[in-house]
Amino acid sequence: MSGRLLASLLLLATLQLAAGPVRARDPLAPPADDTTFEILRPGTYVCDVSGLLCEACARVIAETVSKVKGVQKATMDFPNHELTLIIADNKTVPTAAILRALRKAAVRVNLGTQYHLTKVRYVP
Repeated sequence: MSGRLLASLLLLATLQLAAGPVRARDPLAPPADDTTFEILRPGTYVCDVSGLLCEACARVIAETVSKVKGVQKATMDFPNHELTLIIADNKTVPTAAILRALRKAAVRVNLGTQYHLTKVRYVP
């Protein structure tokens, strides 16, 4: 092994030890920063949604998201631009399914807007 390669490997090993042990991330566990979820497990979540123009937007979002398999209840708070989701017991919902529902809602409203999740928080 060349001296340069050996020095690089030693530096990498030192940096990894300083960073602490690497743990596999459980995709069902809430992330440390509470902003990025791949899968929503049973419980309540509050999501910030951007792109809302009116109460009709909020109503259509709630109706469309509530039809996603595994979503027990979806309510939209227009003044705060917050979508509250309750995921049913023994169910999980991929965040991608919520994003698809938001795209469908934008088409249904037909105002030329797009809705985006800007933050997702788990509410214990």
